[in-house]
Amino acid sequence: MKQKVKQKIVIIMASLCLMIGLMPLTAYAGTSYGNIQVTSDSTWGDTISYDAGSNTLTLTNCTLTNTKSVNIPAIYAPNGDLKLELVGTNSITANQGIFTNGSLTITGEGSLNVNGTTYALYGSKGVSISGAKVTASNAKSNAALLAGSGAVSVTDGAEVNVSNSAGIGISGRDGVSIENSKVVSTVTAESGIYAGISSSAGKVEITNSSVESSSACDAGIYAGNSISISGSTVTVEASSYGYSIGTEGNISISGGTVSAASAGAESNAIYAGGAIEITDNASVTAKATNEGSYPAVYGTSGVSVSGSRVEAESKGDAAIFSPATVTLSNGADIIATGYWPAIKGNDSVEISGSKVNAVSENDVAVYSEGSVTIGDSVVKATAPQETESILANDSVSVSDSWVEASYVEDGLTAVSDSVIFTGNTGMVTGDAVIPADVEIAAGMNLTVPDGTSLTIPADKTLTNHGIVYVEGTITRNGNIVCDSHNGGTATCAKKAECEFCGTGYGDLDEKNHINLIKVEEKAATQLEEGNIEYYFCDGCGRYYKDAAGNEEITLAETVIEKLKGNTEANKTTNDSSVQKGKSDDKAIPSTGDSENMYMWLTFVLMAGIVLTGTEVIRRKQR
Repeated sequence: MKQKVKQKIVIIMASLCLMIGLMPLTAYAGTSYGNIQVTSDSTWGDTISYDAGSNTLTLTNCTLTNTKSVNIPAIYAPNGDLKLELVGTNSITANQGIFTNGSLTITGEGSLNVNGTTYALYGSKGVSISGAKVTASNAKSNAALLAGSGAVSVTDGAEVNVSNSAGIGISGRDGVSIENSKVVSTVTAESGIYAGISSSAGKVEITNSSVESSSACDAGIYAGNSISISGSTVTVEASSYGYSIGTEGNISISGGTVSAASAGAESNAIYAGGAIEITDNASVTAKATNEGSYPAVYGTSGVSVSGSRVEAESKGDAAIFSPATVTLSNGADIIATGYWPAIKGNDSVEISGSKVNAVSENDVAVYSEGSVTIGDSVVKATAPQETESILANDSVSVSDSWVEASYVEDGLTAVSDSVIFTGNTGMVTGDAVIPADVEIAAGMNLTVPDGTSLTIPADKTLTNHGIVYVEGTITRNGNIVCDSHNGGTATCAKKAECEFCGTGYGDLDEKNHINLIKVEEKAATQLEEGNIEYYFCDGCGRYYKDAAGNEEITLAETVIEKLKGNTEANKTTNDSSVQKGKSDDKAIPSTGDSENMYMWLTFVLMAGIVLTGTEVIRRKQR
């Protein structure tokens, strides 16, 4: 009897399980409660449908809420991969958002907002978001967007915003790839080790994208393998220990703009267990702002900056450091400020064709345990008082460069064809050519010694606010901006010419005459005026009474009037001459001046013409 009762109970339970398995889970137009298990073709109202053939679950203006089952995802794909297509505006609120035993691919023109507690989005073999808008938040543990054993991929204009208050933002064990998309990841947990974007064993690759990632307790971006950023705008913050951007491998930054800030003690802004390479006109800002911080930029196998701009600052250590070599080349523009050396390469520091401004608050500005080489560059190195600005245990060589060092005693081993400032005093060595636009600040002075030369090339500008003493040669092929002139001599006609820039400056010197011409004294006669002895300046055109040109006079003051003679005596002399002329029979009579004779001849000629004309007219009339 008991055996029959047991058999009936088993049959009843089996029947109930079968009925439940066959019963569809209904999702109403607004909200569906419980979990969606995608195993076969199914439709849940107007908002959810699943096509088993293509493994595609479509959400259309769907709102899912699963607050009753803690350990059951709102959407569950137990058999493997799941493709999720978004139409319209969709949202999921659950302890566990979406879980797949395979990969999770999210596409569509719609949007999805997932608010999870344990996790928001999970694909055990990877998560891919293409062209869709996804917001994922998590408040308890794990990652908001998690790929268990695969990678995370965000592509094709996708917009992903992830936040987590108790775990990782975006985690792909085998890699995280962001291309042509926009990603924001924020981790606000104050304890633990939770990165904003993390790949424990793979690469983090960001290409032509906009990425913002921050963590309050770990790295903003971390990769176990390597990090590559190309043509992107990336802003990363880490407010605790660790580093803002860090990897056990290499870091490559090509083009774009990268800003990395670390506020924690014993932290780096950018850290690489391998090498750091910054190229292709990238702009990088790296700041470690804690007084107990490590170097802002740290590359174990080297730091290389080519044709790019880097601004690095560390409040507790070097700004840029490598146990190997620091290489700055091909138009690199570096601003480095460190508590210890601003720039330090244990093996060597090599600067070529670049512009460097290095400032140390408590040590040498540019330092190497090996050698420092500066060529074809502009380097400004500032260290505390009486501390070598540039120093190497081996040697420091400078060629074809412009170097401003706050203090140098023995640091510069070999210098050729360069301009070297020590403090405010500069000196040209050899035949120097400025390698880039440079400036002589107010209070500084530069000497071009005899036998040396300084050339400003056609495409360069030298701005002078100080004083330049020229004893050698200045070649002005380029542009000179000079507001502090020196040398030259002013004259009465020409301003002083600056020895450096060749521009006239100041006032004329009216006492410095170019050419004073002496005019001898000349006595006056009854027929001609005379003149006193005087001097004429060929430069200013003025007249002077003295040879020194101090006493100016007018031209009128140099004139001596004609002599005045006896008038009656002159008359008698004239009368005698007339009488002598009359006693000579062959002399021409004095009948008046020649002008009267010409007048009479003209009158006679005209009269003849009139008479002739009259006669001609009379005959014609006859």
